[in-house]
Amino acid sequence: MWGEIDWAVVAMVAGAFLLAGTVKGTLGVGLPMVSVPIIASVTTPVTAVALLVVPGFTANIWQAVQGGHYGYCLKRFWPLLIALVAGTLIGARILVDVDPRVVARLLGGILIAFSFLRILPVRLAISDVTEPWLGPLAGFVAGVLGGISTFHGPVLILYLVALRIPKDVFVSAIALFFVTGLAALYSTLAMHGVLAAAELAASAAAMIPVGLGMLMGRWLRHRISQPVFEKVLVGALIVIGLNLIRRSFL
Repeated sequence: MWGEIDWAVVAMVAGAFLLAGTVKGTLGVGLPMVSVPIIASVTTPVTAVALLVVPGFTANIWQAVQGGHYGYCLKRFWPLLIALVAGTLIGARILVDVDPRVVARLLGGILIAFSFLRILPVRLAISDVTEPWLGPLAGFVAGVLGGISTFHGPVLILYLVALRIPKDVFVSAIALFFVTGLAALYSTLAMHGVLAAAELAASAAAMIPVGLGMLMGRWLRHRISQPVFEKVLVGALIVIGLNLIRRSFL
């Protein structure tokens, strides 16, 4: 049994979760955006997404508990949440059925695009007239992308930033979005047999490197410049995205 395990892959997966946990602990975001592309480069996108289930839920439920404002967020964003679930169900079906190489290219493209959006001096704003129709549209697009890759974050973060809501409401809203999207995603994967006992056990084990990484991230947060760390992170994400696209053509 032990001889059948590819320990190089195990080491790469553990390292990916350790790095992703460190980023999450330092910046508060980035768990799927760092871990999924790296793991997908040594396994498959479906496996990479499945392995994130326990760390993803644990980290975001913790964030939701810390945030509060659930009633306000549900009342304001329920149309977005419905569209988010619908988009996620479609995206998860694409993840199961589509050629992994196509998914890898899409993952790489999303990662590169989001990385450049973080460094461009763009200041978006959403009016009260625009929000009722733009919210569900953002939720649906985020759901499709999240269903394919677990990357619900890029579109939703940009949307909330453009609303210019207070940071405590932002924390509650993004946590609510993530938990809702992940619930729809992993329910679909479980129905398709992708998320079975073996994947759940491996995902639970992934909490060890993720937890260690989050502790390291908290330590780093007080010792390095935030702007410097974000620039390094963006550069690394671009490299990871390009490598994903390159490997999909091999």
